[in-house]
Amino acid sequence: MDGNAFAPWVTAIEALVRQGKARGWVTLDEVTAALAAPEVSGELVDDLLEALGELEIEVADESEAPVLRGRFPDRLARAIGRLVRWGQERGYVTRAELLDAMPPGEVAEAVFDQTVAALLGMGIRVVEVG
Repeated sequence: MDGNAFAPWVTAIEALVRQGKARGWVTLDEVTAALAAPEVSGELVDDLLEALGELEIEVADESEAPVLRGRFPDRLARAIGRLVRWGQERGYVTRAELLDAMPPGEVAEAVFDQTVAALLGMGIRVVEVG
């Protein structure tokens, strides 16, 4: 693959996908860095963002994702990532969804409360259903 003009991008994108699968998310800065080889078209960036979405890897703004999800083990971080994604799409998450993502036996009450505060800070309400 050394003779392939796409080799630098392929290697960087493979690493980005591995990291995204492990955490459930990557940042826009990480996507930009993966494509930092020679000049990249907007179409290639769009294709990569779409492919990451199909792999259920969230692409998050640097200011939101790592702060909230960085303190959790990977499995919980992915669940929190899904909650943030749903919350950003809908404007809310349910308390039941939050409890499923952060089981009380695995997450301390103070961390749960901090997470709720972080969601509220991102404009995502936590609502009771039923």
